[in-house]
Amino acid sequence: MTDGVSHILVLGGGHTPNTEILFEQQLSNTALRRVLEGVRLANIHPNSLLIMSGQSLKLGHPSQAEIQAEVAITMGVKKEFIKIISEPYNTEKEAIFYKMNFAIHKKPIFLVTKALHLKRALFIFSKLGYNIIPSPSYFVYQNFNPHLGWFLAPDFNLILHFGEYLKEIVGYNVFRCKIAIGFKSFSSTKLDVQKN
Repeated sequence: MTDGVSHILVLGGGHTPNTEILFEQQLSNTALRRVLEGVRLANIHPNSLLIMSGQSLKLGHPSQAEIQAEVAITMGVKKEFIKIISEPYNTEKEAIFYKMNFAIHKKPIFLVTKALHLKRALFIFSKLGYNIIPSPSYFVYQNFNPHLGWFLAPDFNLILHFGEYLKEIVGYNVFRCKIAIGFKSFSSTKLDVQKN
């Protein structure tokens, strides 16, 4: 079932593990928007496989992937068209565990994540040989490119997002350096681990 259909991979976006509130309310704003985009794509591409990713943040509580899957089901996606990857805790691990579970998929993968995170995520997945269709789920600010004038008179609505912007820039460049020097955490030997 998984080889001949489109894959829509929704990366984890954060949640608050709380059994007293609905799954939809446990998801962060970012995660909920990712699920919405994944469901939208699943509706456009019938019989596609919607893959949710992300680990549990609390012992005995459902994983990010399971919570996102349950929310997608409430939005009308059939359970048999959803798979979960509950182990990853960051984008690099999401790429590794996706490959461990699905090998090299022949069709392009719709990669759903926040627009700000997309450049780094695309780079990581492309290094594993995947053909990716970027599927941004949440635009904080289009064409955000701070310059000297921004620092002198910043847009206060964006200050909260500036730390995230820096994190993405640093993360992208650190990962590029790791690849350039052949850092072992992303080596092919890690990707050949057999599933239990």
